[in-house]
Amino acid sequence: MQSPTSVCYPEIETNPSWYPFFKGVGNNNQKVLVLAATNTPYALDQAIRRRFDKRIYIPLPDLKARQYMFKVHLGDTPHNLTESDFEHLARKTEGFSGSDIVVCVNDVLFEPVRKTQDAMFFMKNSNDMWIPC
Repeated sequence: MQSPTSVCYPEIETNPSWYPFFKGVGNNNQKVLVLAATNTPYALDQAIRRRFDKRIYIPLPDLKARQYMFKVHLGDTPHNLTESDFEHLARKTEGFSGSDIVVCVNDVLFEPVRKTQDAMFFMKNSNDMWIPC
């Protein structure tokens, strides 16, 4: 590995085959930064945890952060949600990670597609648009 360099291992607990690569990293002024992320630090082998000098805890998003994430991930998608709706969503998603919120929003955004795929009949609405029925 050339230096200086940085290496990032997401979800390190899912692939123990990476562990041998950590042996010796950080010795001899190599200027190598190794970052590893996990959602389950308690599941990591003690030997691998010892190889990292620092541990940084990043908590799950709080109420305001979750509220903001819903807005961001909806993006420019037309909707009729109010501030209180976003706050309600944020309260209902206590304990959700950012990734969980993305999955939630994407699932809702694909609901019209699922409805259309399952529809056998369509009718025109007052705006002269075809809708599944």
